[in-house]
Amino acid sequence: GENNSWSVNGGANLNILTWRKADILGPDYLPLSITSNFDQKNTNYKSTTGISLYASVAYYHLIGETTQLMIEPHITYGLGSLTSDNYPISQRYTNLGLIVGLRWRL
Repeated sequence: GENNSWSVNGGANLNILTWRKADILGPDYLPLSITSNFDQKNTNYKSTTGISLYASVAYYHLIGETTQLMIEPHITYGLGSLTSDNYPISQRYTNLGLIVGLRWRL
């Protein structure tokens, strides 16, 4: 009905910079700290992750004269590896998410 609407969204995301903080298992089987200080001590992970694809379907329900409830499940699929080319393991990620919020029509 007129109280409900849908939208479909899709496109590409360009990652410009990636922050990280973690401990991983190093080659000597001891913890190795990974941070975003970009001092190039650890080159296992790229500072940017390239391009990912994004798709979502959004549902809007009118709950007032100009206010809508929004529910939007989405998926982001990374095309490139997060790890450097010289690192023996390639890590890629796919993220599933859900946005729930209010939208005001001006």
